Amino acid sequence: MEPVLRDTLLFCDLNTLSLEKVKLAKLEDCPVCGAAPKGMPSKLPDISVEEICGREGRRVFVFPTESDLGLDLVNIETALGAKNYNIEVSARLGVTFSQGATKGSILSSGVAIIEGVSGREEAEKLRNMLLT
Repeated sequence: MEPVLRDTLLFCDLNTLSLEKVKLAKLEDCPVCGAAPKGMPSKLPDISVEEICGREGRRVFVFPTESDLGLDLVNIETALGAKNYNIEVSARLGVTFSQGATKGSILSSGVAIIEGVSGREEAEKLRNMLLT
């Protein structure tokens, strides 16, 4: 039996609880999925940070980790306090903080979400400050 969602993207909007099917098309010369590919697929760069859809017009950056870093959250809270960040949530597995339009969360694993910064460099600078 052919898959029901073959060549289809199922979009689920959790705010409105609506579902939408988007039909996908392949390029015949696509090096990944085309029937007549032109060349080999390009190697993707290692991604240490991803920008995801913004929240209320603010840019959002996510820093994944390949392994659990076991961060000391007490030290992170101290570093945030020294830079005048407000601690919104302090929990066993993570800390959520804010300062003006900048908000963020960092987990003990090292995963971080930072929003409201001007760009990737500023997000990386903030995360690096938390890790040192």
